[in-house]
Amino acid sequence: MARVAGMKVLLLDTAFAAAPVYDGLIHAGHEVWVMGNRAQDLLAAKAGGNWIEQDYSQVAAVIAHIRRLGIERVVPGCTDLSMDTCLQLGVTPDLMDSPETNAVLANKQAFRGLCRRLDLPAPQMQPPG
Repeated sequence: MARVAGMKVLLLDTAFAAAPVYDGLIHAGHEVWVMGNRAQDLLAAKAGGNWIEQDYSQVAAVIAHIRRLGIERVVPGCTDLSMDTCLQLGVTPDLMDSPETNAVLANKQAFRGLCRRLDLPAPQMQPPG
């Protein structure tokens, strides 16, 4: 895929773990907006005026912000919820897993079952305590 600089990108995450994604997008020359509902998160502060205070699980609200700002690409952060929202948006279906694939990967029990069926090792559940 060719590098396209200068796009307006929305990153659905404001937590510390998403900082490398944010930094990479900025380094590539994109105008990056971040979305999350916690003002104390690293990227909420780092993005300043490009922080959108919004729970990104609210897909209709995310769509409204995308339209209002003229966002060209949406990137998930480091949470299952951000990936799920991106899949529901359907803006880049050729770059994302199918919702069915994501459902298996994001659900520990379903993922372990898939690994069992494929005879692949997977982390085992440990009893509490």
